[in-house]
Amino acid sequence: MKRILSILLALALVLAFSLVMAVPALAVVLPVHNVTQDLYYATIQAAIDAANPGDTINVAAGTYTEYLHITTDGLTIQGAGIDQSIIDLDGLTPYWHYPGASYSSRGGVLLSGYGSSGEIVENIIFRGFTVKNAGLNPPTPYTEFIDNGYGQDGVRGIMVGNGKNILIQNCKVQNSGDCGISVGKARGTTLTQSEGVTIYNCIVVDNWETGISVGDYIGAINITNNTCSNNKIPYTVGGREYSGKGIEVGGKSASQSISGLIFNNICSNNGFEGIVLKNYADGVTIESNLVTGHNIDDDGAGIFFYGKSSNPANCKNNIIKNNTVTGNIRGIVAYYAQACTIEGNTITTDSGSFPEGQGAMKIDNANSIVVRDNTVSCDGTGITVSSYDSASNSYGNTFTGNTITGAKFAGVLIYGPYARDNTFTCNTITGTTSLTLWGGTAWEETQADGVFLDDDAGTGNVFHGNSIYGNAGDGMENQITATVDAENNWWGCNGGPGAAGCDTVVGNVDYTPWASASSVTTATGTGTASFAAPCGSISGLTAIPEGSLPTTGKPNLAFPHGFFSFDITGLTPGQMVTVTITLPTGAAPTQYWKYHPNTQGGWVQIPMTVVSPNVIRITLVDGGLGDDDGLANGVIVDQGAPASGAVGWETYPISKVRVFLPWIALLAAVMAGASLLVLRRRRAQS
Repeated sequence: MKRILSILLALALVLAFSLVMAVPALAVVLPVHNVTQDLYYATIQAAIDAANPGDTINVAAGTYTEYLHITTDGLTIQGAGIDQSIIDLDGLTPYWHYPGASYSSRGGVLLSGYGSSGEIVENIIFRGFTVKNAGLNPPTPYTEFIDNGYGQDGVRGIMVGNGKNILIQNCKVQNSGDCGISVGKARGTTLTQSEGVTIYNCIVVDNWETGISVGDYIGAINITNNTCSNNKIPYTVGGREYSGKGIEVGGKSASQSISGLIFNNICSNNGFEGIVLKNYADGVTIESNLVTGHNIDDDGAGIFFYGKSSNPANCKNNIIKNNTVTGNIRGIVAYYAQACTIEGNTITTDSGSFPEGQGAMKIDNANSIVVRDNTVSCDGTGITVSSYDSASNSYGNTFTGNTITGAKFAGVLIYGPYARDNTFTCNTITGTTSLTLWGGTAWEETQADGVFLDDDAGTGNVFHGNSIYGNAGDGMENQITATVDAENNWWGCNGGPGAAGCDTVVGNVDYTPWASASSVTTATGTGTASFAAPCGSISGLTAIPEGSLPTTGKPNLAFPHGFFSFDITGLTPGQMVTVTITLPTGAAPTQYWKYHPNTQGGWVQIPMTVVSPNVIRITLVDGGLGDDDGLANGVIVDQGAPASGAVGWETYPISKVRVFLPWIALLAAVMAGASLLVLRRRRAQS
């Protein structure tokens, strides 16, 4: 059984991370060693030149001072590992590998269509190397080509030009004169794109420009498990950095777009932005990445995706989900994009040495963007929607299930005459504090609002079923003459806007009717507890004595207010809801636990945020965490309670739970396959 399981796991990994390649029957292994011996090639290039399609070149540990040019299909070039087999290009020529002296041919390791059959190089595996110092300290006369004394003549570390079905794996690329790993086109060929490239488990650091750069590309890209850090030109131009990105990808044309997956990468402290989708990105998923520390330019951002301003359709159908985007000047920005989804991300901002106020999320001249279930805390605005350019750009965006805590100036900011017809539902906006934006006597604004519509904002923006409370300024301020539809929102108390305990409303805002919280006397007699949800309806709120629930598996904590049971109805199937609970004064809660009869062990800890000593927020998912019936049917059934005592078990955010689901499914499939094989073997032996 163990042997069968091992085989199946190995097969699963091969299917997930390997390229399918046609290997000739007579493939050979060519060994390379930097110490000259009769049985070895003395240089990697000599082995490449001698190899035939399907051959493997094994490179021993050591330092190799040579540029590489790979044009033969079907080669596997295998080093001894990162910082073991080292290609050090310090002081070497050439900068280009074939006539033309073009930037498109400058790479420390160049996988090029030039000179290949069909002008494209295919089915290459390059792994287990460190490539460093591309273009550094060139000998004369090549010093004349250095750009302004800083560019190391634009030499990439590893470059794929006109490549197809290429795997770059377990490599480190450092201190290149341009990008660390570059994928695109090669000069001297009629073809102008690459496709079918995977970059997996590489470290790309300290390069002059972008860590991983993909352009002039068609079809699916796979960029997974890489670290891209500190890639930037080490000085600013005119006070602006503008340079250095962790990962940047773009397609070839409107009819030859890029798609694929950017998954589980770390992008930190690059000069300008973390992950960028540029023109002709259609169907790229950016998922479960850590993006942090992009705050040395005041337009820096964690994740930025955009199309050409003349045609927003150049960037569409992309999904940005379950990423941790922290410590950047701006978190996630959609610019001239459409029909994209921003979902389940955790976003914080850090303005660094620049003035505070940039948006944690900004939808700028973009339309039909779905923004849902994100968690935001920031030193500027939470969500900004803006457009000055065209009525056909920034409209029809939907914002649902987002939690914005501790923004400055505004939790939601809308400005620009074409920022119109956007819909906000089921969001929680709380804790906004004061900030002055825009500067100058004529333009200066100081606000601390949950929602702020500037005097030039577009019309048709709708706010229904949100929780807008506890903001230092107004819950909503509308500076345009048209009335804003803001019905059925929770403003912090049952009395509605302006009542004691509620946020205020300024300007033409239709806030009637407003939502009310449901209240119940606690089972322990400590007082009254109130429950408010930004969407759906809370019904059947009941206090439950602690002793009425099973004790097996219950955590050893105090439940001073007893337990509560309630339903939330009227939801969209699968919807995530943040519930605000106001408790009687007393023991400050540290966790929230519920009895979940459909879960093994029965007791489950629910994500909880402490707003104040007696106000908490919990997150529930229809059909998921916190829903007793386990069905995505638009109804959440809950019974649980806040607990006091030492913080113990780790609470997993919803985004992490969702990330694990595909791997759990894969493991289940593997185990099922193993069981089936064992059963067949037993039947065959009986």
